[in-house]
Amino acid sequence: MKEYEVEITETLQRKVRVTAETPEDAYFNVRSAYNCGDIVLGSEDFAGVDYSYDATPVHKQRLDRNKGGQGHER
Repeated sequence: MKEYEVEITETLQRKVRVTAETPEDAYFNVRSAYNCGDIVLGSEDFAGVDYSYDATPVHKQRLDRNKGGQGHER
């Protein structure tokens, strides 16, 4: 048996209604609120999941990196 890396990417998504002078102001107000922690996405905002893998065994990836190689793209 060989060891492989499988990557799991979850996407959280929420639409937020705000009152603002312009769409740009609305965008920056929501972005600021999110960055300050006033808006926190959770499991109820789940929008999807994606899986990807590297076909090269982990041991082989390490050997390639030590030789200066790049290994396989994901």
